Amino acid sequence: MKAIVCMNDLGGIGYKNDLPWRSRAEMSFFREVTVGNGNNAVVMGRKTYDSLKKKPLPKRRNYVFTRDASKSRKYEEDCIMESSLANILLLESTDIFEDVFIIGGEAIYELFAPFIDTIYVSHIHNTNNCDVFFPINLDLYKKKELFNLTDENGQNITIAKYSLYDDDK
Repeated sequence: MKAIVCMNDLGGIGYKNDLPWRSRAEMSFFREVTVGNGNNAVVMGRKTYDSLKKKPLPKRRNYVFTRDASKSRKYEEDCIMESSLANILLLESTDIFEDVFIIGGEAIYELFAPFIDTIYVSHIHNTNNCDVFFPINLDLYKKKELFNLTDENGQNITIAKYSLYDDDK
């Protein structure tokens, strides 16, 4: 299973259920990786889904992991409410999706941490105030810096791939 996250220099990933920064360049990278060839799934928590204004991310199958999926109202067809960890883990072992990405928030990253072998990290170099932090110890992974960029707001961002395996795709 894979994960993708944008974090600042303090490990922060969110503030008041929103991103504490804006970066079209980083969002473009996120979209490119999670859409892939158009046959990927993303898994997020309910709070993350709420921060998206309850609209699924296009060109990806959206899974919202929640404690009680039975309380869900009608959602768009590319969004599935799920409360079973086992069902989410099964997504990786089928040929339905090319890749399955955990996209947040903090509790969802922590819950799926034992199953994540690859993490794409956008290190946005700032110290913006955050109240949510990335809970996975990246020191357990091998880091491969992919590229650096300066976004439209002058923010410096380092994009890296962390993997448990050298031969990870």
